[in-house]
Amino acid sequence: MQANSTHAGDTLPFEHIATEGENAWSGVTSTWRKPHNADVWTSTSGTSTSEVTWDDYSALFGTENPMIFEYPNFLWPLEELNQSSEVVHAPVERSLDVAVAPTATTTTTTTTSGSTKTPYANHPFIYHFKTGRPIDISIICSFLHPQPCWNQITSLGSFLKVIHPQQWVVSGAIRDGISARVYGMLSRRLEHSYSKTIPQSFPPLETIQVCFQAYQRNFAGLYPIIHPSTLSESWWTSKDAENDIGILFTAIMTLGCLGLPIQEPRQFAIELTYLIRIAINESAERDESNLEDKWVLSAWLLMTVFSAWSGVKRHSELAEAFHGVFSTVFLRRNFYSATTVPETPEIVPPSWSPWLEKERDRRLAQVHYIVEQEISLFYSIPTTLNFATLRCPMPCTDELFLAESEKQWLAILETRKEENSVSRRLNPPSLSNFYLWFQRHDFSELGYDATPLQIRLLLCTISTQVLQYAQTNRFVPSNDRFASAYIGRSNSVCSMLRLEELEGMLGKWRALASRVISSDAPSDIQLWCKLMYHVIWLELLICHEDVQIIAGKEGYENGKSLLAHLRWWTQSSLARRAIFHAGRIFKIVRQSSRDLVRPLWWPLAVSRAALVLWCYTTGSMLAGNKPALLDGSIPSGGSPVPLYTSDDDDFAPHMPGIHGYEDMASIPDVHGQLVPLCQISPFFDVCIQHLDPGRSLNAPIRDSVHRFLEDVKKSGMPY
Repeated sequence: MQANSTHAGDTLPFEHIATEGENAWSGVTSTWRKPHNADVWTSTSGTSTSEVTWDDYSALFGTENPMIFEYPNFLWPLEELNQSSEVVHAPVERSLDVAVAPTATTTTTTTTSGSTKTPYANHPFIYHFKTGRPIDISIICSFLHPQPCWNQITSLGSFLKVIHPQQWVVSGAIRDGISARVYGMLSRRLEHSYSKTIPQSFPPLETIQVCFQAYQRNFAGLYPIIHPSTLSESWWTSKDAENDIGILFTAIMTLGCLGLPIQEPRQFAIELTYLIRIAINESAERDESNLEDKWVLSAWLLMTVFSAWSGVKRHSELAEAFHGVFSTVFLRRNFYSATTVPETPEIVPPSWSPWLEKERDRRLAQVHYIVEQEISLFYSIPTTLNFATLRCPMPCTDELFLAESEKQWLAILETRKEENSVSRRLNPPSLSNFYLWFQRHDFSELGYDATPLQIRLLLCTISTQVLQYAQTNRFVPSNDRFASAYIGRSNSVCSMLRLEELEGMLGKWRALASRVISSDAPSDIQLWCKLMYHVIWLELLICHEDVQIIAGKEGYENGKSLLAHLRWWTQSSLARRAIFHAGRIFKIVRQSSRDLVRPLWWPLAVSRAALVLWCYTTGSMLAGNKPALLDGSIPSGGSPVPLYTSDDDDFAPHMPGIHGYEDMASIPDVHGQLVPLCQISPFFDVCIQHLDPGRSLNAPIRDSVHRFLEDVKKSGMPY
């Protein structure tokens, strides 16, 4: 059995991201096996079998040996870690009179452990029920009256101009359809509302056009389910007239309003989304076959995207509660079933229209899978859709899907026919098969031409497994009955092998993504892949739920119970790799242009990176028995080492050279000055600086994250 096995006899590729110590340890694990919770190890080398006690084995790798930090996957027993052991950065200091955070700026909540201060009152995903109506109809009515903000929205048209692909053109019929749909939904609510009249006006066509531009710029590339022909009246058939295409146009306008840097349209969109959700549910109650309407399903999916990343806590809770409904609908309606009659690879489809309808359905179902995995990862909840069930072909290239006419589509196929790539372009494998191919040791030799969307789907399959691994390898509370048997030696050999397997998958995906996501790929797709890649690494190296508990999600009394495990984690290379990937997140956000389209959840990635670095500082302080430094003074001794430099590759697999006895891990501020992580308040100031450029971008959740990080900063170092 090989320590780096990934699948039925396959081995990890050369892209495995590991230190020299990890490679050395992989050789050890091929010879030694330690039973779970046992203190006797059995050597299987040779023909004889001999028993070696834990004390004998640990004598070879004692804590006095400087090589202890070079064996990251060896889970050193807690009792062998000296309380005064050196840590990765230099000693830190804390003044006793500021050891406890000020009570004036923190929120007091009652938990099972009693009354404790916690910064989680402003966390984006924590919502408390409120009395009164959940929908403010007056905001919708106010926006529909003639407003100065209509002209402000129209003036953004040049800023939001889409260069490629071709900009959508909104017709008067689309505006009329949206107006009718909004007034229809509004009138049903006003029957039971205190409002007296319905507005008699609606935003002009130019304003609606800008809302559609905002959607096309900010969302169409990341969630590619809308074909340009959807907006063409010549494509609307009699069947479409019977279906509810108006609800889709309303959803597009609503999501576009969310991406505008103006307060009034955002508030209007927040309230209108409730009405769209209610309208879809009521439509299904009247006739459940309405859920087979592709326009209704598309609108429903867009509203889930809206709710998940709007920054509104009630919307976030609704997204978490109902995101699994799509999985049931798509699975039961056979959206993910394998093609019953395999298409002949050499034959071009007879007509563009049937192919386009089939491709639209595939994209709708598989983009839902991406949204599902995004919610699962950032909300730290189990996924409701396993990638093994996705047996339908993956979407084709965007080039083919976005062709605006049959003539253009045939021209692209003719070009691919000359390149002998029509089969691969028109008949991609299913995601489940693609994942099996990816697991093969000779995958790079297969020469498969993956698309950026397929690369994103593949990364989601890894994300599912990483989240499952992280949630089954949590920190153990020190008050647990068997804590001493787990902390420092919690992972079995199988768990260690699983960790290395997932590391290998991420390394292999990085190599594939570096080849596929070239400079020609859309910038929004590049940024999505880079940020998601590093967020998944953080989840693999330390479970985010544990990070949140230590940060006070359930009160600091509960957080204290995980500090013993955190102290061990800080002294392993897991921590050093975690702060490396956290630094990469800051680098990517810092160096991305203000005009660059970012995924809506990017502030959450910044928040995760900040909390991981804060936990690293906390664990280092406890392991080194040193106080934390809350003011801006610089600790004596040691040399600052930046977690990233401007010239680093965003996908670079190598960590900065941080040495346990000499260096202070640091992060550069906006002026390029290095701020050590042990300076709590200045460090969080730098983290918040990374959020400030988001004021003018499509980041509505940014404000919630900003308030949350401010509260964590005010809490200081509570341990």
